[in-house]
Amino acid sequence: MRYKAGDKVYLRDDLTNETVYGGLGWYDSMIKGQWAEIRKYYDNNYSIKEDTTYNYSEEMIDHERTAQLSTNAMNEKQDDMVNHPKHYTQGEIETIDKIKYLTREFSGIEAVCLGNFIKYIDRCNLKGGMQDLEKADWYLNRFLDEFYDEFHDR
Repeated sequence: MRYKAGDKVYLRDDLTNETVYGGLGWYDSMIKGQWAEIRKYYDNNYSIKEDTTYNYSEEMIDHERTAQLSTNAMNEKQDDMVNHPKHYTQGEIETIDKIKYLTREFSGIEAVCLGNFIKYIDRCNLKGGMQDLEKADWYLNRFLDEFYDEFHDR
């Protein structure tokens, strides 16, 4: 079973320090026996946000209990139009995390344009359709203009 950013999962309550779960150890400071939210997925492991971010493997998740969640509870975070709108949490990595990663080497207007390009491409099939693609095109062209100007100023 594979979960995505924003999904709620139930962490097994029988996790111990002596057992390795999917290549990962469990530590006393990690949560267990409660609901948690997946922040991102990579290499068959999940990053779960709490006070500190820890990596959890699929073997640490109580899949039966997670599956028992009602549709409303499962989508509670994804349907939150402020913190986790559906159109930004459709993939394995939430749009804001993609933007943060992909714009890390840019600044100013270049970072803004690139970030908006990513945002509109990411959400076009769930929110704005063709209008989002037109906005993405606009931001990509503006990014290229800014990047070209900066490149030639060097």
